[in-house]
Amino acid sequence: MSRSIYVYNRLPGPKPVSVSAWAVGGGRDITRTLTSDGWLQLTNNATHADPFVFTRLSLPAGSWRFGAEMDATDTGYAWGNQLRVIHLNPVYEMRPTKWDGTAGRIVTPPNQLDADSTVELRIMVGPSAGDTVRVRHLCVMTDDDYQLMLASNVTWFDGDTVERST
Repeated sequence: MSRSIYVYNRLPGPKPVSVSAWAVGGGRDITRTLTSDGWLQLTNNATHADPFVFTRLSLPAGSWRFGAEMDATDTGYAWGNQLRVIHLNPVYEMRPTKWDGTAGRIVTPPNQLDADSTVELRIMVGPSAGDTVRVRHLCVMTDDDYQLMLASNVTWFDGDTVERST
């Protein structure tokens, strides 16, 4: 008999199930598409710096992580801080996660909120027209929940699915 664990993903629609939760940032030209196999595909339609999509989330004080499964087309772009967390009021960037372009799950280091706060979660796209990135299985959870998930060999969960590492 296995023991139950309780972890909570604060991000609505984490599979994702719609593109509507992710707005295009900074007046950029990015196409958002939900693919038939469950990926949110983001394509940069023009060359410009720092193209991203974002969603905002209110979180209580605590240590938080933002993660996603990432995949990209072969654009030759030197990937970097693909998942970024921006604290709002006052505005400052928290600790992002690095990505080398290899398909798989990436998660930010723990980001500490000292008070209840609104954050902007950003998914970055390459700066050249045609650069494309795909994401799915998004999560925003406390560091404690993230550590419990890892210790229990759970790689992903939502309301319908629990995936375990092999």
